[in-house]
Amino acid sequence: MNLSSRQLALPVALILYLNLTQTLPAGESTDTLLPGCSLRLSERSLEIVFPDGSVLKTPRDSAKTGIWSLSASGGLAQNLLQGATKELTGAARHPSGRQSSCYLSQNHPNPFNPSTTINYSIAAEESGPSRVRVHLEVFNLRGQLVRTLVNDIQEPGDYSFYWQGQDDLGGQLGSGVYLCRLLAGKYVATRKMVLAK
Repeated sequence: MNLSSRQLALPVALILYLNLTQTLPAGESTDTLLPGCSLRLSERSLEIVFPDGSVLKTPRDSAKTGIWSLSASGGLAQNLLQGATKELTGAARHPSGRQSSCYLSQNHPNPFNPSTTINYSIAAEESGPSRVRVHLEVFNLRGQLVRTLVNDIQEPGDYSFYWQGQDDLGGQLGSGVYLCRLLAGKYVATRKMVLAK
């Protein structure tokens, strides 16, 4: 199936819209937005299922934080996520396909003001379940946790997280150096981020 660039942009816009509103636009069906795709809504997530069976997924934003992350299971969904990330941020993505290792990319832009994108990859553990407990957290240089970005069990795949430089209470953080830490199963990585105002 060949999808146009307009069609590829629609699922990202739709899933972000649904993440904020939790409903479809009045009288709108997903089939008219992207023929051959279906939408699955649950209490925990929003998913767009492509004709090839691949899935674009985001956790629901029930707290209306404006924070979102997207994951893709391969195929058209993976191509869309890679293209959307490149289109929105100018950043290259990790190679698609089954992840052989976890990875935390450097946030971009860095330094940032006030928002940045954090990309990471999750791999299935060799002798365990395919889903992995993931924590993506931001600490100040005193070692204090200032923001929990992700605390969830996730499928293997590439993820992109857009963060607006706010703490857990919704307050804007001040200028300075912050540490972003990814814990995924046995994998631990930390990256330095600079918030410059």
